[in-house]
Amino acid sequence: MDTPTFSYVNTDLFGLEPMLTMFVTRNQTDRNAELERFRDTFKQNSPPYFCLAAVCGIAMANGMRAIFAVKDDAQIAYDTRYADSFRNSYSAFWRVFGAEEIDQQAYQMSIPLQLNPLADVKHRARAVARRRNWLEIIRSTRRAMLEDRTSHTPAAIEEVSSAFFPLEGRGQHDERNT
Repeated sequence: MDTPTFSYVNTDLFGLEPMLTMFVTRNQTDRNAELERFRDTFKQNSPPYFCLAAVCGIAMANGMRAIFAVKDDAQIAYDTRYADSFRNSYSAFWRVFGAEEIDQQAYQMSIPLQLNPLADVKHRARAVARRRNWLEIIRSTRRAMLEDRTSHTPAAIEEVSSAFFPLEGRGQHDERNT
């Protein structure tokens, strides 16, 4: 099972005006019982789409209008023996969402994701159900990111700090208490 992951990078990495963005790639993992359970629960869906929706929610919470994604042959584990598989898992996947090649290593994808019009989709009912799932993931991830930021008020930080450094020993590190 391949799932999108990301790092925060500066867009000057791609020869663009400097600003913070997300560079997305994918983890290669084994197929297992969790994948079968996912497929039983979410018919006609695949985990990478859900993970990409979560990445988009994070990007939106950070005010990003685009994210960047690795090209198939620029992926660190690329092997020419598996070129077709890499192309499908990376470049073709990103292009489904309107990604545009920006250099020899990456694509740029607009946020929110570009989706084909429903009129152009074969199984519309399935597409609507998938898109509802993706939208819920995007919204809930964005909401969680924004709520997390607001929970880091001085009082919340003090609460966390006091768990590590009790008031009576504040300012004095005692290794016996770590």
